[in-house]
Amino acid sequence: MTILLSLLGVALVLELLMELVERVQKRWLNHQTRPYYPWSFCSDAGRFLTSDRGYLKLSIYPMSLYRNLPSQRSGCFRINRHGFRGPELAPDSSSKVRIILLGGSTTFGTGLDEDSQTIAAHLEARLSNTEVVNAGVVGYQSGQELAHYVKDLADLRPDTVIALNGWNDFSQILHTSGTGGQVLPPHLMGFNWFANMERALVDYSAIRFGTVVRRLALFFPLLFPRLFGAASGLARSVARKTRSAQDNSLEAFQRWVAGFDAPGPQADYFRSVVESYTNNVTLLKDIAGSRSARFLCVMQHPRTTDAAAGLYRSFARAAMERFAARGVPALNLCEDPARPGDDLFIDSIHLDDRGCREVASLIAARLHAPSPSFAGALPR
Repeated sequence: MTILLSLLGVALVLELLMELVERVQKRWLNHQTRPYYPWSFCSDAGRFLTSDRGYLKLSIYPMSLYRNLPSQRSGCFRINRHGFRGPELAPDSSSKVRIILLGGSTTFGTGLDEDSQTIAAHLEARLSNTEVVNAGVVGYQSGQELAHYVKDLADLRPDTVIALNGWNDFSQILHTSGTGGQVLPPHLMGFNWFANMERALVDYSAIRFGTVVRRLALFFPLLFPRLFGAASGLARSVARKTRSAQDNSLEAFQRWVAGFDAPGPQADYFRSVVESYTNNVTLLKDIAGSRSARFLCVMQHPRTTDAAAGLYRSFARAAMERFAARGVPALNLCEDPARPGDDLFIDSIHLDDRGCREVASLIAARLHAPSPSFAGALPR
């Protein structure tokens, strides 16, 4: 019994020390703005739902899984009462042209120092008598953008809807599980944090509704979660070391990418993701048009040195072919010679202030150009 109590005491001290280190690390992280804003999941009332304590608060939301918690501020961004980055919306009586800009973290402006550096802010500065609403939410894919627009944005009666997206949908391909010895890709990018929320719900369910045996089995993991997490991490590390270095090399990743060019499950999955993405964007365009709003899809472009950049360009070309067949106005930044260069990126996909300014200029030029699908150009 004495030995057991001693071991329990040692474990408790280690758990307390690990908790202290974790809190210090998170406090330091919350002072960093690049390349990502530290985030946290919370309830609609702002109560934390997971252990993360980042200053960008994402609240659970019925239609699109989560959204920006309304009415929050940090040293580098402001979220208004509607959940959009930037100032409050113009009153309904305003005569301004309203543009809604949808998208993920690039639209939101992850890593930028202030709201005035976002693509939405730069675009608004280039268009006269126009309000550009930044409806970007980090991690959003096209399906979430569609739900977000139907639930919260259509009633704002925009004159134009712009979807700046592509990468987050494409990133699903980078997480495809392989079978039959297929080489798996590294976890490069792409997330919408569903797994974090699901894990929190599973833990709560086990504690609240589990059997007595199940709750007793959870006693030590609940009392020493960091120790158990460290042990799990060590086990995964040992498992990774059993794989050959060759299977985790850049050459292995390139072989995996090349598999999308050959008939088989990889190519089929690639096409299914393209189809899902283009279907969502097409439906978004149709819904916007049903209320007389113009629509433009702007396909993001990654830094050309990114390991997945070539595969993404194939994804963008396939999507553009479908958009052309369906009459969806689209701008593929991958193929635009005026797109921001690699030196204007914060990381593989997020742009700095100058990069956002250049993308805004490209979008503004497209909006000003008369087009049958646009039913005329915006006023200068």
